[in-house]
Amino acid sequence: MNIDVNWKQIIKSTWRTLSPNLTEARKYFYETLFEASPSSKDLFNLSDGEHEKKLKETIFFLVERIDSIESYAEEIKKLGLKHKGYGVKKAHYPVFGEVLIDTLQKFLSEDWNEAYEITWKWFYQEITRIMLIPKSKKAVFSNNFN
Repeated sequence: MNIDVNWKQIIKSTWRTLSPNLTEARKYFYETLFEASPSSKDLFNLSDGEHEKKLKETIFFLVERIDSIESYAEEIKKLGLKHKGYGVKKAHYPVFGEVLIDTLQKFLSEDWNEAYEITWKWFYQEITRIMLIPKSKKAVFSNNFN
């Protein structure tokens, strides 16, 4: 589907809208994730506060750099290598993505629309693609949204 909107602006504005409810959204996210994938709970050995901080820092890192995200592809790849070190497998990413979209939809319910969903799904898939690039290969962010 072709969207005639600025995908970077959608990501920034929806994140800003969600930010005041981040603690509640984080709780919902992890409860839903662990319900959908009980084995993924073993990947998280941090306290709730630490989880919230790491999740917020990671998404904040991506959103704050979105206007020049293309230049951060190697940093995103390193994030993937870190996650691999934590035991995250390729199969975990789709479930995490589904739960992320579900969480965004729930907490942005009044504003949520098809353009937001398509944009966030594409953004998550692109981030995931880069995170899964092998260490020996160059990471490149694709702006091919369509």
